[in-house]
Amino acid sequence: GATINDGTTITTADNTTQLTLISTDADASVGPALDLYRNSGSPADSDLIGDVRFQGENDAGETITYANIAGLIGDASDGTEDGILRIQQINAGSAINRISVNTGETVINDSSKDLDFRVEGDGNTHALFVQGGSDFVGIGNDSPNSFGSTAADLVIGTTSGEHGLSIVSGTGNGGRIQFADNTSSPFRGAFEYNHAAD
Repeated sequence: GATINDGTTITTADNTTQLTLISTDADASVGPALDLYRNSGSPADSDLIGDVRFQGENDAGETITYANIAGLIGDASDGTEDGILRIQQINAGSAINRISVNTGETVINDSSKDLDFRVEGDGNTHALFVQGGSDFVGIGNDSPNSFGSTAADLVIGTTSGEHGLSIVSGTGNGGRIQFADNTSSPFRGAFEYNHAAD
């Protein structure tokens, strides 16, 4: 192998691959492998430990990082180490976090921008849809803000076809929809079906 102790640039004048990692190992272990290793003498929480940057020029000839994947130390304490992974992109000229895999949660749109989140099904382009501008959620619906503001937090279905909501419980248990106006009491009213008592 080779050890390079300085920055290295590989340049080609065509669309060929500039770097290829090949492993000819025939076992079931991982390979090839790429390690980004920050060998710090004083590792600390929130340290950036690796960054894969996707760069290009804008129309003014400036080099722009349009997207990047970054790894950080969440907790550097021996025995309780935590890692953080962030997928970032430039949006309207500013870098934002599109996906943040933090120590206790995974967040989509951590920068709180007006960006939609959409999950496609086999036949439904908006099987799950979070509308960034309105903060409403649609299930099988691509425009939950079209149904007013008093009951559009969750909109299920469209104006064509059959749609519904099923609440499934055990045969000896109940299912309910509750209405609440504070956290000191569980609910102010409810629709309930008791499977045991029918």
